[in-house]
Amino acid sequence: MVAVKRKRYKPDALPSVGLVPFVVESLGRVSPEARSLIRSLAPSSPSERSLAIRCALQDLSVLVQTRLAEQLRSAEAGRTRGV
Repeated sequence: MVAVKRKRYKPDALPSVGLVPFVVESLGRVSPEARSLIRSLAPSSPSERSLAIRCALQDLSVLVQTRLAEQLRSAEAGRTRGV
């Protein structure tokens, strides 16, 4: 998906804006580019940095998995109504 985003949003279209393709798999794994962006936004203080990164990645993973579960439950509920 990173390659798809890079192809869709070409750098020459907006040369002053850097694109960071932020891709999260359905089970919550983030792309290396997304992980780098999260790390770049984390506090620089060593005592806060690792916790902030870990929490951000975990929260993102939980959010993606929760929404996926909601979609699957919703789709299943729609299938059983007609039975």
